[in-house]
Amino acid sequence: LLVSDGDVKLQDKKKNIIIIADKISYSKDKEIINAYGNAKIEDKDRKIIIRSNQIEFKKNDEIISAYGNAKIQDIDRKITIHSDQIEFKKNDQIITANTDVNLVDELNKINIDSDKITYLINEEKIFTLGKTFAEIQPTYKFFSEDVVFLKDEMKLSSNKKTVITNNQFSLYELGSFVYQIEKEFLKGTDITITSNTSVPSGESDK
Repeated sequence: LLVSDGDVKLQDKKKNIIIIADKISYSKDKEIINAYGNAKIEDKDRKIIIRSNQIEFKKNDEIISAYGNAKIQDIDRKITIHSDQIEFKKNDQIITANTDVNLVDELNKINIDSDKITYLINEEKIFTLGKTFAEIQPTYKFFSEDVVFLKDEMKLSSNKKTVITNNQFSLYELGSFVYQIEKEFLKGTDITITSNTSVPSGESDK
């Protein structure tokens, strides 16, 4: 076991990865690198940057795990995910984030909060598990569960009960929905629409 302290920088030229942290340990027999304190790992080939309190890199499995105040950035696609715990499977190009997850798509101005988010990079597919809040700026807010966001098709959907609000003070309740973001076209089941939700209770139009 090799251990280094104090603003340590480790570069794996073969895998084109750079790791920076207050402390880095390397278990050569297991091929596992652990970084502690202000940890940062940059995958220059895939243009992925991960920051966290602690980062573990299993070289043989090509899996990077981040624990505590974790953040991962997909530089090319301008997607940032914050969470308590993040795992990046390099070979499969899959990012999984657990607990208090926030995903921001800067290009499309989309914000998603959930307990768990999985991002399939090659498929450009993002899906959540459990209660989910999604915001498409500046117009729509979605309160739902188990939401799927297809980036290449620009579609947001869920088969679960959903409430949608917009900046025109309308409220939509749906059994399920598919929203085409670029066309601003909403399709759903069991739809109830309430307009003028900004007026006092009991006076809105349905």
